[in-house]
Amino acid sequence: MAWKVLYRTRDGRPVSQGTRMPKKLPAGTALKEFAAQPAYNQSWNPSTLVFDDDPPKVVRDRLAELKTRANLKPAQERAVEQWMGEEQIERYR
Repeated sequence: MAWKVLYRTRDGRPVSQGTRMPKKLPAGTALKEFAAQPAYNQSWNPSTLVFDDDPPKVVRDRLAELKTRANLKPAQERAVEQWMGEEQIERYR
C-alpha cells in the first residue's frame, strides 16, 4: 500500500503521513507518495523530501567515561569495578 507524506511547501516539514490523505490539500502544502511505509530506522528529510536512514546510535561505555573524567588511579578503578560488580558493569556498557 502506498505511503503518503503531506508536507509544507515553504520548508518541507511534514504535516501528516500515512496511507490516507484528504482529497483537497490545505493551502501551502504538497503531497508526496512512496511505494511503501519507511523502515523504522528512517526519518523524513525536509531538505530532500525523502526518507533518509537515521544515523547509527552511539554506544557509550559509561564506566570508561567515569574513569577518564574522574582521573582515577588504577587502584581506584579496581575499587569502583569491585563496588559495582560485574553485572552492573555489563549493564552500563
